Amino acid sequence: MIFADYSYQNFEATQVGDDSLANKAFIGCEFISCQFEGTDFTQTTFEDCLFKDCALYTVNLYGASWVEVELDGCKLVNVNFSLLNQMITSFSFNMCKIISCIFDDMSLIKTQFTESSFDETVFYHCQLREANFEDSEFFNTRFEDCKLEKARFIGTEGLQLDIRNNIVTKAVFDSRTAILLLDSFDINIV
Repeated sequence: MIFADYSYQNFEATQVGDDSLANKAFIGCEFISCQFEGTDFTQTTFEDCLFKDCALYTVNLYGASWVEVELDGCKLVNVNFSLLNQMITSFSFNMCKIISCIFDDMSLIKTQFTESSFDETVFYHCQLREANFEDSEFFNTRFEDCKLEKARFIGTEGLQLDIRNNIVTKAVFDSRTAILLLDSFDINIV
C-alpha cells in the first residue's frame, strides 16, 4: 500500500516551475488548469488522478508511476513518457495536445488517445495492441517498430504509418486513412 502525501485533494490553477515534487504520492487527486514547467516528478506516484486542462512542459517523469491517470484537454510538450515506471503504468488521453513527446519501448495496450493532436511525437517499439486513436490528428508523428494489432484509427487526420515497419494485424482504419497507408508502397490508386 502506498502512503499518500496528498489524498483526494483538488488543485486548481496552480503553477509549479522547476520545483521538485519528487518522491510524493497523489491518490485520487484532481489537477484543474494547472501548469507544470520543468517540474521534477522523479519517483512520484499518481493513482486514480485526473489532469484537466493542464499544461506539462518538459517535466521529469523518471521512475514515476501513473496508475489509472486520466489526462483531459491537456497540453504536453517535450515529455519523455518512457521514463515512467513501466511496471505500473496506465493512463488515458482525451482531447490532448501532445507535442515533441517520446513513447519508447512502452506497453500501452488498450491505452486511449482519443480526439488528441500529436505533433513531432515518436512511438518507438511500443506495444499498442487495442490502443484507441479515434478522431486524432497527426503532424510529423512517427510509429516505428510498433505492435498495433487491433488498434483503432477511425476518423484520424494526417496519419503517416509505414505498415512495413509496424505490425497492424486487424487494426481498424476508415477507408480514407487505409488508402493513405499505401503511400509507402509508391503505388497509384485510380
